[in-house]
Amino acid sequence: MSHPKTWRSRCVCFVIAAFVALLPCLTAHGQNTDVSRLIHPEVAEKLSLTDAQRAELQKIIQERSTRAAAATDNSTKKTITSEFDQKALQLLTEEQRKMFQTLEPLKKLKFQFRDMKWDEVLAWFAQQQDLTLVMDRIPPGSFTYMDVREYTPSEGIDLLNSVLMTRNYALMRREKMLVVMELGDSIPLELIPRVSLTQLIERGQFELVSVVFSLGGRPIEAVLNEVKPYLSNFGRAIPLAQGGQLLVVENAGKMKMINELIVSIPVPKAQPKPEPPPPPPQPVFASYPIAGLDAASTLKTIQTLIPSQQITVDSKTNVLSAFVVPAQQTAIKTAIDQMVANHSALPSSNSVAYQLTGTAAT
Repeated sequence: MSHPKTWRSRCVCFVIAAFVALLPCLTAHGQNTDVSRLIHPEVAEKLSLTDAQRAELQKIIQERSTRAAAATDNSTKKTITSEFDQKALQLLTEEQRKMFQTLEPLKKLKFQFRDMKWDEVLAWFAQQQDLTLVMDRIPPGSFTYMDVREYTPSEGIDLLNSVLMTRNYALMRREKMLVVMELGDSIPLELIPRVSLTQLIERGQFELVSVVFSLGGRPIEAVLNEVKPYLSNFGRAIPLAQGGQLLVVENAGKMKMINELIVSIPVPKAQPKPEPPPPPPQPVFASYPIAGLDAASTLKTIQTLIPSQQITVDSKTNVLSAFVVPAQQTAIKTAIDQMVANHSALPSSNSVAYQLTGTAAT
């Protein structure tokens, strides 16, 4: 028989060992480190995440999903997931991390329906998500689906929409409402939730949303020619009045491809602006001595060359004055110099006629 002290010692060791073995389970349960929940609107609101944090978290989680999907083995997937999870948690403040660890896991859903009427299915789904069901018309037929898998709210809407859209209906989340819409061109745009490209990750692939795309100078006609063939029967592409933007209504899962189509269209090169014409020349004043020339004949000849009332001759001083642009001043000077040269070459005579050659007014 064992000594009492030895028995008690073994019991204590067993309890400690059992508690240590249980610690990982307790830690994993308490931390709730599924960082995908951080982009859920309710979780982001509880943690008071800033817009900058939300945008960066969406990028990290989207890249994590892309990289993990491309991995060829489970070990690599786990490494990639762990790496991006750490990046996501590092974006949080210490207080936000502590709060995140204490949050209850997001409620997941199981679908077990057999020939259930759609109004009952949708009422149940809205109740599970604490949403108000808004439904003017009940989709026809019934819903049968049984699966052991658990679905997030976005995955659940995707599952229901994948069936409802075959009946020309769709579910949309708008704030705290779950809206059932009959698809068609008559859907009021104000009822369709508008999201940004970075917020698409929060939506189901089949969830109907609207996104405003900036065209970045691309011709609207070229963009429409690329986008419209890709739209579904209920999809819409609407140029906005302010120009340079396109509003697209479509399933959230198609918006990434639509953005890639728009980006693939080359931006036309900007035409260089024509240089402004030079300012018109301003008139300047100048005077020219015309000694030896007849004042009246000289004035008449110059005004024939350059019609202007701003050209005068003072017969007392034999000086011609002009208030004209510089190019015309050059023509006047050239003409007078030629007339003086011609006059000097002639023998003394009473004739006062002047012949000008090679002189033009500009």
